[in-house]
Amino acid sequence: MTRTPVPQAVAAPETEKRVNVALPASTHRALKIRAATEGCSVQDLADRAIQEFLGRPS
Repeated sequence: MTRTPVPQAVAAPETEKRVNVALPASTHRALKIRAATEGCSVQDLADRAIQEFLGRPS
């Protein structure tokens, strides 16, 4: 008897939304420096920080 493979559910990627945030120039500069130091984008760093703030795993 041959078994038919059961299709696995694949999670659809979550849609993204844009958020514009006004920051002091010094904060923006520090954010860019931190992202460069960590080898990631400002978007990645901001997402990680927001997820941590919300108590969610990144």
